[in-house]
Amino acid sequence: MDGGRLIAPRYVLEEIHRIDDTLAVWANSHKRMFKQSSTGQIRSVTEILKKFPGLSRSDREGQTADPFVIAMALEKGRNTIEDYDGEMEKVVVSEEKLRGNKQSIPFVCQSYGIHCIGIHEMFREEGWKF
Repeated sequence: MDGGRLIAPRYVLEEIHRIDDTLAVWANSHKRMFKQSSTGQIRSVTEILKKFPGLSRSDREGQTADPFVIAMALEKGRNTIEDYDGEMEKVVVSEEKLRGNKQSIPFVCQSYGIHCIGIHEMFREEGWKF
């Protein structure tokens, strides 16, 4: 997070506050990782939801963060490490699983060619040990 490698849209923070009090405590101490959505990301969200309306769940209170996570990964040249010279691959981390054609984060990521991994795979790829 300190290097800007782990980021999420602000909608994720809002969703965390609605769902998980314990995670909300952690998220509140790391607010700088939650970024405001750009105009381009908002346009991408509109496109994503037109193509995959099932990604937005009407049974949830408030805006669902899922399409904003994908839109952030789609946007080129923004929200990358400031001193990185070049384009950085953006990876979506989600605990959702790919299940056929169910409109989930991994399914939509796959359709856009975005690499999507689980949290444990991210730990391994980053070399984090607990």
